[in-house]
Amino acid sequence: MDRQLTNLTRFSLFFPEQRQFFIENSDLFQSFGFRQIRPFFSRRIGLDNGNIIPILGGARLSGKPNKNWRIGVLDMQTAKTVVNDKDVFAQNYFVTAVQRNVFERSNISMIFVNRQQMDTTGVSATNFNRVVGLDYNLATADNHWTGKFFFHHSLSNKNNNDAYTHASWLRFANENWSIHWNHEYVNKNYNAETGFTPRIFQTNQQTGETNRLTYWRIEPIITYNYFPKKGKINKVSYNLYGDYYCNDKYTTTDNLAQASTTLLFRNSSTFYIGVQNHYTKLLFPTDVSFSGQNQLLNAGQYLYTDASLNFKTNQRKTFIVGGTVTYGSYFVGNKLSYSTELSYRWQPYGIFTLSYTHDEILLPYLNKKVSLDLIGPKMELSFSKKLFLTTFFQYNSQVDNFNINARLQYRFKPMSDFFIVYSDNYYATNLEKKNRAVVAKFVYWFNL
Repeated sequence: MDRQLTNLTRFSLFFPEQRQFFIENSDLFQSFGFRQIRPFFSRRIGLDNGNIIPILGGARLSGKPNKNWRIGVLDMQTAKTVVNDKDVFAQNYFVTAVQRNVFERSNISMIFVNRQQMDTTGVSATNFNRVVGLDYNLATADNHWTGKFFFHHSLSNKNNNDAYTHASWLRFANENWSIHWNHEYVNKNYNAETGFTPRIFQTNQQTGETNRLTYWRIEPIITYNYFPKKGKINKVSYNLYGDYYCNDKYTTTDNLAQASTTLLFRNSSTFYIGVQNHYTKLLFPTDVSFSGQNQLLNAGQYLYTDASLNFKTNQRKTFIVGGTVTYGSYFVGNKLSYSTELSYRWQPYGIFTLSYTHDEILLPYLNKKVSLDLIGPKMELSFSKKLFLTTFFQYNSQVDNFNINARLQYRFKPMSDFFIVYSDNYYATNLEKKNRAVVAKFVYWFNL
């Protein structure tokens, strides 16, 4: 069950895996790459542009032959089906990962991902996609240096030249200083169909054509931490952050420069203030209100600035309040965004949460101000040590959707569960039903 988000970017958002089969021991498969460069993303299995594809079955094996090695193998088979009056052929997804500990706390990992279509000819000789990758995770004994370095290459039936990505992340940290360096490079021919690389895709909203574009990313961070010896403040963090993108011609396409201060109080409450300067180069006319407007902002270069405040009250209390406010210029106009979350712990029975997000976008070329709202109450109840209920409602004006999700879980043995999941989606404007589903799921844990 996904919690919806308001998307004010030109790229797809990442939603974590929710299916229990893929979550268990998923760190071995999902840890490859970076947040926006994932060679394997299990939510690609059983979904096609948001449409559910039947999964016939699958198997996963993972474990540690000894203290220095970890291995994992995953194989899933989907069924042939019809989506929007088009045939979707059966697919086989195979993933294997191997990890070897080196030095005191570091490791080297390898991954192989294969998607293979099964069509009228049997195993297709041309419709496949593969990714081979090597990752090195660094952690020194004193924990002052941590980092990650990787190189991945994709293989398909065409465009295999320069179809690779590489990246590096290195951090030095001690009690007072934290210094990060990150670089990413993704070639437009890199094609991880069972992965997640949203940044290489940019859509021309006038033509509907999606373009694959090479990019570089440079992301430095410098943080200084100060610890007052007296008073209510436990730590003060001063932070400088940069997020720079350019294309294969080294022309800047996006840049974010940020300065911020965070206060951590001794009672665990927090307060944040930050100023952000943005540069965006729109390659195509774009609806930067992200509300489905027909009037588009012209392609070009835009510079704008905003400021943010964020707070969260004592997290050890039964009632917790958090909120964020951001205001400033936005392309050729202005934008105000604010959100709040109220959480109440009814110990030991449950947690009740109410979240609200609001965005107001004022652009002079539009006839009216654009307002986007996202409301999401949630309830988590524990009737006993074995019976649990999770329910939430969501209203999302950006996608005109109101939905209800409920999951009843009965844990009859450790790691063995029976689920009943109910999901209902409506158009928010008239409450006309979009879809409805009731799913029963049985999970039994075999420990050999």
